[in-house]
Amino acid sequence: MVPEKRKQDVEKVDVALNDSPVAKKPKIEADSVPAQDPNWTLYVKNLNDKLHLKMMKEQLYVMFSTFGDVVAIEYRPKQNMRGQAFVSFGSIEDASLALKGLQGDLFFGKPLSIEFARQTSKAIEVFSTETQNGS
Repeated sequence: MVPEKRKQDVEKVDVALNDSPVAKKPKIEADSVPAQDPNWTLYVKNLNDKLHLKMMKEQLYVMFSTFGDVVAIEYRPKQNMRGQAFVSFGSIEDASLALKGLQGDLFFGKPLSIEFARQTSKAIEVFSTETQNGS
């Protein structure tokens, strides 16, 4: 039999863990995600800019490649692009799956904010030209 004081302590710990921002995936309302036309390329922001270029690209590739073929990752840790990246996929369906699956997930301690890019990336233009020509 557990003493009453001990039960109260356990309940406090459970409440603290459940209310912890680390324990929960941040809730992102459907209205807060801008409605963009689906695109092969995703614009990813709120990245932890403390990571080195090579490590960031590798980790983005590992995370996003679970949803499909990643064709290119554009990440430049310069002042105007800090904390932002573009991830291009082999199909619009793969990009859509990644957007839905990773929206708000923690990535090195920060929740990802993902949307479809406004423009098609140059890597996708080259990729689609090569696949049409059969190269």
